Amino acid sequence: ITFCSKIDSGCNLKEPFSGEYVIIVEKTLLDNYEPDDNKIRLIPFESLGGKGVLKGFKPERININGANQLNNVYLGICENTLNGDIKSLIPFEITKDIIK
Repeated sequence: ITFCSKIDSGCNLKEPFSGEYVIIVEKTLLDNYEPDDNKIRLIPFESLGGKGVLKGFKPERININGANQLNNVYLGICENTLNGDIKSLIPFEITKDIIK
């Protein structure tokens, strides 16, 4: 699955047990992909819009800009629409050493 993310310096969501960063994606971007139940993690979040829990999973890999591969990141599935054209948020900390 390929999609674009907006880099967000205010997004610092982490999976609570591993401490690994979470990329927030609208469910519509995942083309109806449903991870196995045994791979799902519940990831609590708090934002200006409220608080809740995202279903999250650790994909086999994530490529950024087609070349840089990450294995230590979760995807958090957002059931609601984020904001306008933005469909995915990636924490700045993930990208700071990758995107120049």
